[in-house]
Amino acid sequence: MDDTRTAALDLFGRGFNCAQAVFAAHHAELGLGRDLALRLATPFGGGLTGRQGMCGALMGAILVLGARQGKDREGDDEAKARTYQLVREFEAAFAAEAGADTCRELLGYDWSTEEGRARHASGDDRARVCVPCVETALRLLGTLPFRGGTGG
Repeated sequence: MDDTRTAALDLFGRGFNCAQAVFAAHHAELGLGRDLALRLATPFGGGLTGRQGMCGALMGAILVLGARQGKDREGDDEAKARTYQLVREFEAAFAAEAGADTCRELLGYDWSTEEGRARHASGDDRARVCVPCVETALRLLGTLPFRGGTGG
């Protein structure tokens, strides 16, 4: 967990988004190149392309869960159902700990307003909200039942 946390926080500190940081920190475990993991997770930052929907750190973690346990064989509806349930449980655990599961709720304001854009430009969101969300997602991914296996 410490290596994953260090990798994620390093990526985030270098300007990658929260989803990229969480997902790419698991690239080796998932059998992906780091660059591919970064590209795959790019659209999920800022609550999906900056629209402040579901938290990007949470979505990065959901990508990890899918890569670990998702359906990869035709007709394997058990894997799909298991993954859906696991993601629901993960999302609930994340929201309980973080206080919400959307970027807008976590930040406490709307980027699409003039006031929100000004507040976002102040630049303290990443340290105040995003880093703790990245850390929460990483910690939860390291716990049972979320650690799980790599699927079949």
